[in-house]
Amino acid sequence: MVQLQLKLFKAMGVDMKKSFAVFVAGAALLMVGQAYALDIYPTSSPIYTTVGTGSTTETMLDTAWGSDQTWVMAYKSDVSGSSGVGVDSGVLGDSYNTAFSNTTSDPSNAVISHVDFTLALDCVTQICMLEVKDGNQTPGRYFFDIGGWDGTSSINLFNFWPQQGAISHVAIWSTGSAGVPEPSSLLLLGAGLAGIGIWRRKLA
Repeated sequence: MVQLQLKLFKAMGVDMKKSFAVFVAGAALLMVGQAYALDIYPTSSPIYTTVGTGSTTETMLDTAWGSDQTWVMAYKSDVSGSSGVGVDSGVLGDSYNTAFSNTTSDPSNAVISHVDFTLALDCVTQICMLEVKDGNQTPGRYFFDIGGWDGTSSINLFNFWPQQGAISHVAIWSTGSAGVPEPSSLLLLGAGLAGIGIWRRKLA
């Protein structure tokens, strides 16, 4: 039956090798699209809470994690004015952005989005913690373990200090010094190379 179908495809002029290359590329694109948002609330089992005054310190981060680490501020976004668009900084400040809402000037919600498509944070092989900070409330800081986050799907924050206070900044701390190639870029590169290899073999 399979041989009959292959003969039929050939009789119809279907290039099986080219079709396979297109299939590989299409499968890669489908995998790229399968990202799942990470929703976080104050009740989403923070690993540590503390006061919001002052700067974040190594001691505070070590206490939150439970052991001494070398921490890098991979990404930070500060609330700025009433636009709702955060001011980004950190090692991967160009790879992410944050939109603050409810309200834009005193936000309780935020969405951290990956915008670079070349570099992403690696939270699978290194430790990653998300910090959500307000300056005056108690608690004024929440720390969440986001290990296993793929680094590309959005992080959605909801209901932080909805009655009094507001988010002043969000930050992602990691134990790595730089981002890694974004997984979807690697998939597309692999699909492209596979297609080129098949095409070259056909020409030979």
